[in-house]
Amino acid sequence: MSTTRHMKRNAIFALKQSGFKIIFAAGFIMLFILILFLISGIISYILDLGIIADGIDSFDDARIFDTSMPDLIHSLSVCAVGFVILFPLWFGFKRMCYKTALGQPVLFGDVFYAFRSRRYLKILRLYIAIGIRRLLWLLLFCLPIAVMWHFILRITGRYIDPETVLLILSAAVLSVICLLLAYCLCLRYHNAPYIMMDNPDYTAAKCLRMSVSYMKGRKGRIFNLTMSFVPLFTLGIFLFPLMLVLPYIQTTSAIYAKYYMNYIME
Repeated sequence: MSTTRHMKRNAIFALKQSGFKIIFAAGFIMLFILILFLISGIISYILDLGIIADGIDSFDDARIFDTSMPDLIHSLSVCAVGFVILFPLWFGFKRMCYKTALGQPVLFGDVFYAFRSRRYLKILRLYIAIGIRRLLWLLLFCLPIAVMWHFILRITGRYIDPETVLLILSAAVLSVICLLLAYCLCLRYHNAPYIMMDNPDYTAAKCLRMSVSYMKGRKGRIFNLTMSFVPLFTLGIFLFPLMLVLPYIQTTSAIYAKYYMNYIME
């Protein structure tokens, strides 16, 4: 039996022992995201109607209210609120899955670990650091892709011939390869949250350095694990509730992280 299949079976067994607490935690996080989207949609609708604009009395008013700045402020506010609340909640959820993988009991309140443990700022700094590094890796690969497509579209224009189709297909394949390489490099920081769970006193920078060290030569295995979940995740979107799929994926990922961290320490 392969290591991946064995760990997936261990994750299913561990989730059966933990009951429905992790599922409820996943549902809570998804509900929070849904509420955030609803609030964002309501605010956008109000801005589009121009209700908050002074001096606009009807849709037939000749004066035009430029909502570009309010829209920008609204978008940044939603992103900020989502970041400072959602990522600490996500850390608590990952910690629940990690404890489940280790056979430790979990409570629904563990999802609020970041807010109750007085380590909120440290956890937030960790996710900010991870986000910045992943964004830089993506930009490193995405900017050349964007420039390449810009020139391809200018060269091809509106005329489609066999050479143009071949050029577009080659560019598409190259784009996919570049994005996959960027994603693999982003996996350098996969273990950072788990390292902080095991060592709450470590700084975000130390967790990142240790994660990069742990993931040397192992990013391909984590990548294969992630890709193996793509069909299940797709079914979770269209068929099964994601609140059932996410605990399974995160618990398997936690087992993988603990396995390789123990392997290196030995």
